[in-house]
Amino acid sequence: MPHPIRNFFITLKQVAIGGPGYYCWIAFLLSLVFLGLRAYLNQYEQGLITTAMRDQVSWGLYIANFTFLVGVAAAAVLLIIPAYLYNFKPIKEIVLFGEMLAMTAITMCLLFIMVDLGQPLRGWHILPFIGKMNLPGSLLAWDVIALNGYLAINSIITFYVLYRLSIGKQYGPS
Repeated sequence: MPHPIRNFFITLKQVAIGGPGYYCWIAFLLSLVFLGLRAYLNQYEQGLITTAMRDQVSWGLYIANFTFLVGVAAAAVLLIIPAYLYNFKPIKEIVLFGEMLAMTAITMCLLFIMVDLGQPLRGWHILPFIGKMNLPGSLLAWDVIALNGYLAINSIITFYVLYRLSIGKQYGPS
């Protein structure tokens, strides 16, 4: 088995090691995931009427979480900039955490947009060059373009840093 794949499975085994409190926490988190999926299935079957969003309340919890997570991703970038531009050693130790936090926040932002659309089949409407994006009028369409680009940049940088660390070399300016 190749070296990176073997390390992945070793790490996966270590994730399952823990005490009773750890397993209770994992069970609690999995139950929240199950409840969220069930609520989304309910919304998928009955439509966006289940969210109780009307003309008076046009932006619900989905867009509120989307806005919050865009801020989290931006804060993660502000954490990363001193490490790359100024080679600031104390922050360089946590740069991967910041990159992965930004990637996770962006992914969740895109998922909140998909859920806000109502059904996953409507997702193609906001993809560049494929769907009807209502450019330049729709801010959500611009957000999707920016977030996809930002996710691609963060993914490339993160995988580059991980690759450099895996071969035992320094990343960034030395």
